[in-house]
Amino acid sequence: VFTHKIYDLFCDIKNHRKQAGKSEATLYYISTGYAYGICKKIIPEEYPEFHPGKPDNTYAQTKAEAKCFILDKIKQHNDRIVIFEPTIIGGSAKTGKTNSYNLHYIVIMLGYLGKLPFLTSPKNQLDIVPVDWVAAVISDIMAKNEMHQGVLRLASGENAIRIKHLHDVAYDYYVDHDPVPGHVIPKIRFVPKWFFLSMVQVQKSFYRAMFLITRNQRFRKMVKGISLLEGYFPYITGFKVFDNSKSMALIKKYTDCDEA
Repeated sequence: VFTHKIYDLFCDIKNHRKQAGKSEATLYYISTGYAYGICKKIIPEEYPEFHPGKPDNTYAQTKAEAKCFILDKIKQHNDRIVIFEPTIIGGSAKTGKTNSYNLHYIVIMLGYLGKLPFLTSPKNQLDIVPVDWVAAVISDIMAKNEMHQGVLRLASGENAIRIKHLHDVAYDYYVDHDPVPGHVIPKIRFVPKWFFLSMVQVQKSFYRAMFLITRNQRFRKMVKGISLLEGYFPYITGFKVFDNSKSMALIKKYTDCDEA
């Protein structure tokens, strides 16, 4: 619904500029690489075609629906619309700092606290791009005003890190920089996916049963916490490798940026 309203506003601006004899307007729309849904193979770059698979979650589903709507408007009216598709946005490329400690940061925190004894899919790649790189690409495209239609996937592509590598780097860092004296960080054990998901469901069922028996709100909060964590699982455990060769060629052509 929000995308429909933004497009209506874009049409009003477009008509106003046309009547005033001004240059055409361009709509810059930020989507996500996860709009493509669940793919068992490398996720291709498709423009203007778009065939999303089964969505990972509601967020990805609504993004896919919005992108279909936008692409349809490009086909119908040849609108000047540029779609940006970042993958997982992480901290600064230089300092690592971030204003939003979500997704992989949550998993790292739980591992540090010893509340995540098991994890899965160590060979899966996690496509994380630095926030300053994403901002630089978008600002260059808008400021230079040379690219007016198409899709740019902002991804690490084949250079994306693996889950195991993220774990090892984070573990070594926190061992060397642990703010709590004497704290021992347990290493996470990597287990088969079916076992990991089964353990999560068992734990969730246990806390739900304990709440029904005791009516202790603490158990209800534990169930809610696990449910929220489950929303991250498609990003951590799902196979996601994003092709970005076409987008990188466009990024190098229309911006001053190189690879993430």
